[in-house]
Amino acid sequence: MPHSSSQNWSALFSLILFSWPLPVWGQERQVGQLPAPPPMKFVSRDERSQLTATREPKSRVKLSIELAEGHLATAEQLTQQKKFDGALEELGYYLGLIDDAREFLGTMNQDKNSTRDLFRHLDIKLRAHLPRLAVLGRTTQAE
Repeated sequence: MPHSSSQNWSALFSLILFSWPLPVWGQERQVGQLPAPPPMKFVSRDERSQLTATREPKSRVKLSIELAEGHLATAEQLTQQKKFDGALEELGYYLGLIDDAREFLGTMNQDKNSTRDLFRHLDIKLRAHLPRLAVLGRTTQAE
């Protein structure tokens, strides 16, 4: 059975369409631009000594949050001044303090209500930091 010319053209069109390399949307690669490394998490000696001197768990978590908020505020100021290296360093201090508080709470008895309350307190305070961190990410230059 001979093919009509319209069937030949549709077959040819299908072959060209499916063999032609199509761009994958949303996956364009930017040449020459490497992603910035994450900030190094760090707790200074002075802050570490303040935290270890605090005996009561509630006071220690509260102090960790206060110190972390101070570093976050400094990072915001440095970002506004376009001093991105300093802001990245401050974010490293912020993340180090948050990790320290989380690890400290992880060593406590998980079955106690007071420990759950401290986790909840830390969670509520950190949720307030999310919009501030998002603004930092949007205002920081990619390079």
